[in-house]
Amino acid sequence: MSLRRRTLKSVHDFAEVFSKKFSENGQIPAKYGSYLISTASFVGTQMSSSKGRDKICSLIQYLAQFYFECHNHSSIPEVRELIKQKKISSYRIAVNIESSMSSGRKIFRFLKFMDEIAEVSKVAKLKKKLSRKILMMIGHLASAVYFFLDNTVWFASVGFFKDFFTDPMISYLKYRKDLFSFVRLITNLCLSIIRRKNTISKARKYKEVIDDLPERSVRGDDSTCELIRRYIRARRKLRFRNLDVLHDCLRIVMLYRSLKFRGHEIIHPTFVAFCGIVSSGISIFKAAIEKERFIKVEPSPTKCSKEPNSAFTLSLIHI
Repeated sequence: MSLRRRTLKSVHDFAEVFSKKFSENGQIPAKYGSYLISTASFVGTQMSSSKGRDKICSLIQYLAQFYFECHNHSSIPEVRELIKQKKISSYRIAVNIESSMSSGRKIFRFLKFMDEIAEVSKVAKLKKKLSRKILMMIGHLASAVYFFLDNTVWFASVGFFKDFFTDPMISYLKYRKDLFSFVRLITNLCLSIIRRKNTISKARKYKEVIDDLPERSVRGDDSTCELIRRYIRARRKLRFRNLDVLHDCLRIVMLYRSLKFRGHEIIHPTFVAFCGIVSSGISIFKAAIEKERFIKVEPSPTKCSKEPNSAFTLSLIHI
């Protein structure tokens, strides 16, 4: 059996052969390339800000924590014995990743308490109900104290003022830090529930008005089109309000065990790590798709577009 060999005289010949073979055997769908580009763009955008990096590092941290907590509380005696003998390398790697991510994320919160103090003055100028403004101010003040204590604990952990920051004092500061974080999450949960309730009432109001309208064609400049658009916005916003409530509840459960409140023993460490994974995933998910997309009715670019009964097309826009 003789082998057939083809000699390529130039790079141009190689390009032609490759292009022909590629078209014969199929080509990569454009949607996969678009998805890859959009994903890389999102990750790059998130990594360009300290808040985005903190979210991604948080997800990695809780994934590592979930991995080694599953090993710590494994029902298989052989696994627990191997952990005691330090023979599971992946377990040690997960512990190191969790520890390094936990300490590394603190730099992203450096001097962040100053932003929360500035937010307090902004809230005071808002034209909202007094009860809601009080909740918002309490949340920002608790966040300011939390970030300040978090920076203080970080300074103590790296060795600043060793004579002053003893181990009992560092433990005390960590507990107070978590306590103010708990207060912040409680106020955020109350605000999320209030926003969710307001969004539900708006969506119901728009739905009732739309149901009472007669059936007819809707034009792009029609008030009905604007009403439908507002209803879509309210429904979409409601989904994110539900995610906010879920996120705050998960973080409260995590801190409840960390603060060792009454009954914290029933919360399993593996479940705490799982709550961290879900809450971090929600934050990343919201950052990825929370940019609003709506349907807009625009005139179709046809010859009859100047006529009163011209066709209209639906296009997706970002607002």
